[in-house]
Amino acid sequence: MCNSSFGQIRHVEFSIVTLGQDFYWRNLDSVPKKLDFTTGFRVCYVDDVIFCSGWVDSTKVIVTFKVGPEKFRVLLLPNGARASAANSDIIQVRGRLGYVKVSNFNDDYDDNEVEEVQVMTIWILEDYHK
Repeated sequence: MCNSSFGQIRHVEFSIVTLGQDFYWRNLDSVPKKLDFTTGFRVCYVDDVIFCSGWVDSTKVIVTFKVGPEKFRVLLLPNGARASAANSDIIQVRGRLGYVKVSNFNDDYDDNEVEEVQVMTIWILEDYHK
């Protein structure tokens, strides 16, 4: 399941309630430092892990939250995706996390015309648990 951007968020705080055990919301202590969602974000839930695109120190990252142990982790983007985080986001592909990036190029295939070409690149996270 993936959900689109929730708009601009100025303050990030995470709380959790365990159904059937807790009677109140608990704040989570293991939140990554300098986490920023002010440009919007996307959330995917895959195999008991919540994946969220976000920013840490002006670098686009994937923030993960493992539901059972309630632990956060920050993943760097794939090598080819780090150069530009524009026009890119996380997706779910066949029960796995994917990262898609759309790039624009000028193609001079004919000496007389320059045509803009869009290239879509998709990375699939094979095994998050490794």
